[in-house]
Amino acid sequence: MSLVRDGTISLDDDVCAHLPELANFEQPFPLRSLLNHSSGIPDYFQFLYCQLGRHEADYFNNKTILELIARMDTVECPAQTEHRYSNSNYTLLATLVERLSGMSLKDYARKTLFEPLGIHGLTYDDDRFDVIENRVFSYDRDPARSSGYQQHLGNANTVGDGGMYGSIAELLRWEVEWHRQWADSSSLLHAMLQPSPFLDGRVPDYRFGLEITQRFGQDVVYHSGNLWGFRTLIMRLPQTRTSVIHLANCQHAGPDMSHIISATLEE
Repeated sequence: MSLVRDGTISLDDDVCAHLPELANFEQPFPLRSLLNHSSGIPDYFQFLYCQLGRHEADYFNNKTILELIARMDTVECPAQTEHRYSNSNYTLLATLVERLSGMSLKDYARKTLFEPLGIHGLTYDDDRFDVIENRVFSYDRDPARSSGYQQHLGNANTVGDGGMYGSIAELLRWEVEWHRQWADSSSLLHAMLQPSPFLDGRVPDYRFGLEITQRFGQDVVYHSGNLWGFRTLIMRLPQTRTSVIHLANCQHAGPDMSHIISATLEE
């Protein structure tokens, strides 16, 4: 959204001009259709899993995913008609940022988002040989092992749809800025949360990288994630300047958002 705000690209521009990997679809994709997951571009994971000879431990990164997307030619739905969450959209958005800014996503985020807030430890894991201090690994239950758990292998360096590491202290600093921007109607946060209707006029709860809904008469803004043993939820209740953060590194320690909302908002 910072590139939109500075006029580098607009929400209704066709991203195919910058992403030739989409050529086989033979149709335009407005930027907003990637941001709110209404592009119809299939999720790359289903294609990774069905490749003959591929194993779960095989390495992949954004380059691998772009090569996979370049071989796709059919959307799951016409653009801007339905919400279909797809990790492919985030990989394409990360690539778009890199091509428009001339920087890696890691460097762009550090320069534009993190360093102005005094945050120096939040980073993207885009290089499998980089050392990230105090890195946490993820696990899953495995009754066959003496410990009762198995460790997930770190076999990917995809960024855009994940791959971010940082400390709790830095995440809290980010949340303070989030609530400051909520109070500022001209902020990038409010630009992210603006309604972006489908072609038939329906407005999805999913905006640009965040979902917004109402519970007990209050706005609830949130996003969750789940991959290879990591489970996350960041939920904001802006009227009370409250953030609820769930971070887990075991597949079976997922958050129950309904219970969290009820416990937080019910009197």
